[in-house]
Amino acid sequence: MCSYVLGIDLGGTKMSAKLISQDGLELDFKSIPTESDFLLQLHTLHAEYSNRWGRISVVSLGVPGPVSDGIMGVSFPLNTKVPTNFDDCFPGVDELIVQNDLYMATYAELKFGIGKRQRNFVLVSLSTGIGVGVVINGAILNARTEMGHQVLFLPDQDRRQCSNHSGCWASVCSGKAIESSETGVDFDQIKQINRLALANLVAAYDPGAIVLMGGVATNLFDEVVPSMDDLRGLIIHSPAPEILLTQLGSEIGVIGAIELARDRLDN
Repeated sequence: MCSYVLGIDLGGTKMSAKLISQDGLELDFKSIPTESDFLLQLHTLHAEYSNRWGRISVVSLGVPGPVSDGIMGVSFPLNTKVPTNFDDCFPGVDELIVQNDLYMATYAELKFGIGKRQRNFVLVSLSTGIGVGVVINGAILNARTEMGHQVLFLPDQDRRQCSNHSGCWASVCSGKAIESSETGVDFDQIKQINRLALANLVAAYDPGAIVLMGGVATNLFDEVVPSMDDLRGLIIHSPAPEILLTQLGSEIGVIGAIELARDRLDN
């Protein structure tokens, strides 16, 4: 009996899903808005594919929050306040892989994108939330890092509230923050804050490249993303890392989820 692999990129705004056969043939792809009851939505999606195609052996799921032992912690993009278990969404599968969505996207970028010529890079998602994936010496840093929530504002400054803190990068520069701004959008300010945050990533990880992805980065690249020259005034590393948009497009997360599942099956 033929079985299938389902890759899902669960975002705060939209969900992408791709079904493939175990020999790599793409059978279906869809991108749909993420609903408030995303657990029911995932369960319904799995049932729909199972009824149409047959048993799904592996589900590989990227989620917008920190992951430990398959459990997602608090997610700013999904407005969750407690850990989330996805086991009940996919009954009958042989294996459920759950990873942070930036881990999945970074896996794709490492295998098919900038990773072909850079062994050290960071992948930054400017989307509903902000996430960072890190590759050092050709290996993905697999840790519950949440650099999108690095705090950039002092207590006496105007700070915006986030999940359980305030004044972080995502609270000002994420798509969710931009859309909910009550005072209008100051793109010059957002670019300057992005400049500070990216400089911190350079200081922490010494990347040869900073790759951007996500709706905010894609649609507002010139308005909100600093240049290499912008960074030089804040960093001590030389040369400054190149700054570029991913060439893998909006499917980068689901590409990584599928590829991770296929590599595990091969091993």
